[in-house]
Amino acid sequence: MKMLSSSTRRAMWAVCFALAAFASTATANIDLFFAPVEIFSPGPACTAGSILTVQLRARSSTAAPEEFSGLSVILEWDPTKLQFMENIPNGGSEYIWSSEFFPAGGLNPNYADGDASYYAAGQIFTLPSAPGNASNGMLVTTFKFKVLAPTNASTLVMIPSRAGELTQTSDINANDTTGSISSTATFVVANACDCLLGDVDIDSDYDFLDIDAAVNVLLGLDVNPAHVNAVDADCDGDADGNDIQGFLNFMLLAL
Repeated sequence: MKMLSSSTRRAMWAVCFALAAFASTATANIDLFFAPVEIFSPGPACTAGSILTVQLRARSSTAAPEEFSGLSVILEWDPTKLQFMENIPNGGSEYIWSSEFFPAGGLNPNYADGDASYYAAGQIFTLPSAPGNASNGMLVTTFKFKVLAPTNASTLVMIPSRAGELTQTSDINANDTTGSISSTATFVVANACDCLLGDVDIDSDYDFLDIDAAVNVLLGLDVNPAHVNAVDADCDGDADGNDIQGFLNFMLLAL
């Protein structure tokens, strides 16, 4: 990846903004958020080595759609739990981006330290328009991570600034239009025992039939070892009242 100086990169953005100056100036803030906010990997493949993705999305802070020219995002994650793999362009024809991870402020020589700086700009004469706040927003990009270790709460967050770089959105005049950047994506990856959890009727999916089957196991009406393992949320080798909350928490994510 060719290293660009901070001044060169900012000049690039200034040119993009200036060439897009035919559009109206932004009047609302642009909220940036992750979707989904909880990324969960159930089933036999849920242990370390799983590949999980989270989307970066944008929407207007009001009910009306809002055009904007570009954005930058400072990401932070736990590098002992997650390994950043790549960002995947949105692929949509209506919002065409020139976007990538730029080497910025010393953040991006490599991603092993758990932070990165992401930039995106709308194509000239094709500014993206963030939908209103009642929507699920527009897709900017998708971040792909490899799981390095089981975890029930490893987070990906946007932080306001680091090493001279900012998380912000900009209008066509390079004015800051940043709204909320408080979204946090939580990765939940089970250990080997938990990978047996949930599929009580052993049909390779998770549905309400598994909940019905779990009731029979908890009542002692079903003692099939495979079914018991699928209800054993605390991994102590049996299925009892201590497993109920953990089992329900799992199913709320898996359904």
